[in-house]
Amino acid sequence: MSTPTIAPVRRPPHDPTSLLLDGRSGWQVADTAGVTAAHGVLRLARDPASVRRLTETGGSFGGLRLPAGMACCDEGTIWAVDRDHRRLVRFDPCRCAFVPVRLLGYAGAIAACRDRLFVTDPAGWLHVLALPSTVTGGRWRPPVPWSPVAVVVDGHHQVRVLDTVGRLHTFAWSGRYLGHLTGLGGTCYLGVDTSGIVYAAGDSGSGPAPVFRIDGDSVVPVADDAADLPVPWPPMPPVDRGGVVDIGGCCVPPRTAYIDADGEPVDPPASAAPPPAWLTTGTIVLGPLDSLIGGCTWHRVLIHAQLPELTGFQVWTHTADTPLPTPQLTALPDTAWSGGAVADESGPQGWDTLVNDGSGRYLWLRVRLTGTGAATPRLRRIEVEFPRISLRRHLPAVYGAEPDSASFTDRFLGLFDRQLRDIEDRVDALPALLTPEATPALDWLSDWVGLTLDPRLPERTRRRLLASSARLYDLRGTYTGLRELLSIALGIDQRRPAAQRPHEPGRCRCARETCPPTPLVPSPWAPPRLILEHFRLRRWLRTDASRVGDEARLWGQSIVNRSQLGNGAQVGVTQLKTSQDPLRDPFHVYAHRYTVFVPASAGATPTARRVIQRLVDLGTPAHTAGTVQFVQPRMRLGVQSCLGLDSVVARVPSGFVLGDDGDHGRLGAATVLTGEPGAPPRPPQLGTTTVL
Repeated sequence: MSTPTIAPVRRPPHDPTSLLLDGRSGWQVADTAGVTAAHGVLRLARDPASVRRLTETGGSFGGLRLPAGMACCDEGTIWAVDRDHRRLVRFDPCRCAFVPVRLLGYAGAIAACRDRLFVTDPAGWLHVLALPSTVTGGRWRPPVPWSPVAVVVDGHHQVRVLDTVGRLHTFAWSGRYLGHLTGLGGTCYLGVDTSGIVYAAGDSGSGPAPVFRIDGDSVVPVADDAADLPVPWPPMPPVDRGGVVDIGGCCVPPRTAYIDADGEPVDPPASAAPPPAWLTTGTIVLGPLDSLIGGCTWHRVLIHAQLPELTGFQVWTHTADTPLPTPQLTALPDTAWSGGAVADESGPQGWDTLVNDGSGRYLWLRVRLTGTGAATPRLRRIEVEFPRISLRRHLPAVYGAEPDSASFTDRFLGLFDRQLRDIEDRVDALPALLTPEATPALDWLSDWVGLTLDPRLPERTRRRLLASSARLYDLRGTYTGLRELLSIALGIDQRRPAAQRPHEPGRCRCARETCPPTPLVPSPWAPPRLILEHFRLRRWLRTDASRVGDEARLWGQSIVNRSQLGNGAQVGVTQLKTSQDPLRDPFHVYAHRYTVFVPASAGATPTARRVIQRLVDLGTPAHTAGTVQFVQPRMRLGVQSCLGLDSVVARVPSGFVLGDDGDHGRLGAATVLTGEPGAPPRPPQLGTTTVL
């Protein structure tokens, strides 16, 4: 009995599967000439004459920063160390030249950050100068011998200093020594990008030089092409390969001016036409792509690309049932490759072509890119579909009786197959549009079901309200509906603790697997009521169930506190009511009214209070009137004293004991008088159950 090694093929009416090539999943490059995969895209390689190297002499990192003897502060002031005169100079925009500031007596690398300048000297000191006075504020030195050659400040405001033996020393902003890294031999320059990542590079004047990226304590080698760095660097004046800085743009007014690394003016460099940025043509071979299907008929190649004007690409394919080594693949004649479709534009849905090669388990793609020198095509994603499931299956067999007829029919129907599959993809994605948790058109779906959501609510809350809209519509205008609406908006419904297994005291070992599982005990937590209906505040006298003065009161005139001339009217105490219906005053006060108690944190701003009020108006019946009260974390008699709604009562504290040391031995506002020992818990009464 044989074991199958090839995956089963999906049969009609299922869609074909696909293989993806991109920067994240990998391009599977078999051979390339003039094409590189940088920053996740396939593009033409840079022209060697236009490439700026991070290892250029002078330490400008290919024009990304000023030369090693210059530094720029956060506010834009440029400082330099004049090595010939051993002095500190500053660029004056009005004079369009460097002016001396102070004598140093030493010369070295320089770095600037915030209100400090850091300058190294050959004696092994790192001098800290305060800006703008340039007064020496300190001298730092590690506990090991060193000879510093470069200094920068990273994104964590740590001072990084490189020495001659390839060690990178780190100082805190306060000057405390934090240690050093090794493995940077051959480097002599430091630079930092906008994200705070430090780069160390050597000098290519004496031969090949390394480049490293230092992120924290990790040291990673990188390519020396300045254009391939993923993060931009701070904007600086243009610097050419010889270290000459075009400083004219920093002058006021702008003018033509050039300086060297010491800040001395120099003659303008000889003008020459800039070399092209990119090569004009290049070819790359991708593969092998394995379908895991013997004799597979590959269907289509879909390419998503960015094509500037006058740029394009051309695609060929080759199939085989066995993988071919790279030398044999590159030696194939042009006749072994089929296709050759040319693309000079690409729409939002991408550009595609059918695979006209014969059947085979493996597929290779040969892509030829063409550019103008100033622009290059960029291929972001390539998707290869297989096996071919053509619309020919719906036609009579005569249209595929022979290979040539079948190939022509498949290619002709492929024009309609793409459009039909695009429509099917939209239909397949329709459930995602109708799912509140995933729809990208949240406002459209809300309008579709007739739910107006406040845009000031968080998106997660709006999605949860939309998902519960059917239930909220059924309960709209009821106590349960308004409470559920507020619970979702405040996130209270998601705070319920999960059920837990009961704790068994005395058990020190886990239960055996053969023992029956202990049932989970539901959490006793219950969501707050949030809403108080005012009719529950009625304390009317009920026969055989109430006592006057305790929990009920007689139907009297004090409910509304009306003013009656000659009978109890008092200025500033009683009220003058214009509605002449005193017999139904209790219903006017308590009926059709309610109060919503919301945590004060939900109404911290006026905008948040308006959002809560709008939600209450959305769930309030037309014949009722609701009031929103924001509850503070306290209890105040007469203000916040409704238990379970706007007040929280903790456990009863221990009683007062005479003779205790400290604050517990004093009678005060926080003193609790307890009852007799063994008596049931009840509030103590002075002179009855408590003896002082």
